[in-house]
Amino acid sequence: NKESLAYTENAPIYEARPVHTVLYIPNEQQARTITAKYVIAGGNNNGQKFAPDSQIQIFYGRTGTLNVANNKITYGN
Repeated sequence: NKESLAYTENAPIYEARPVHTVLYIPNEQQARTITAKYVIAGGNNNGQKFAPDSQIQIFYGRTGTLNVANNKITYGN
């Protein structure tokens, strides 16, 4: 039984040596502005505003994955 020397320093030139590629896929950050509208629902004043609109900005991250078919990063919802 001859053991392979492919993964040792004593490997002959013709034997393959492994190469490892480490990929970094960044998370994508997005921002959205949400507007809250305050209106009365029901009764005699249905649909009437009772406070001014207010806005907040939210941030969220999406995780990316590598699509090996086209070598592009795709992000989920």
